[in-house]
Amino acid sequence: IIPRGHPRWLDDVGRAAWWIGEAAVVALGTPHSLVHRGPMVRSAWSSLVCFAGLGPGEVTVEGQKLLGISQRRTRDGARFQCLVHRRWDPRLLVSLLAPPRPDVAELDDLVAVGDLRLDALLAALG
Repeated sequence: IIPRGHPRWLDDVGRAAWWIGEAAVVALGTPHSLVHRGPMVRSAWSSLVCFAGLGPGEVTVEGQKLLGISQRRTRDGARFQCLVHRRWDPRLLVSLLAPPRPDVAELDDLVAVGDLRLDALLAALG
C-alpha cells in the first residue's frame, strides 16, 4: 500500500505497477523474465481467468505469466496485490467455472511457476 505523494506513486495507472514487476524480477531471479509495459492484453478467457490476460507491470517468462498484479486505487492511495503460482494445474479451476468452460488444454501453458521468497521481495522493493 502506498499513499498518494509517496515517491513510488504515479498518477498514470498504466505505469504505476512497473516498479513492482521490476522488483519481482530481481527477487525471483528468473532468467528471461520480462516486465509487461504495454496496455492490457486480453484473451478469450481473461474475463474468467485473470492469468489468461496480461496487465502493465506483470511478469512473463517465455510467454507464460509468472507474476500477476492487481491494483486498487482511491484518491488517497493505491493497494497492489501480487500472485506467483508455485504450481499450476488448471483442472480444478476449470471445474469451478460455470459453462461455457475453457478446455484445460487452453489454460495449461498460460502460467510459469516460481518460488517468490518474501525476504527477497522485500529487499528488492527497497
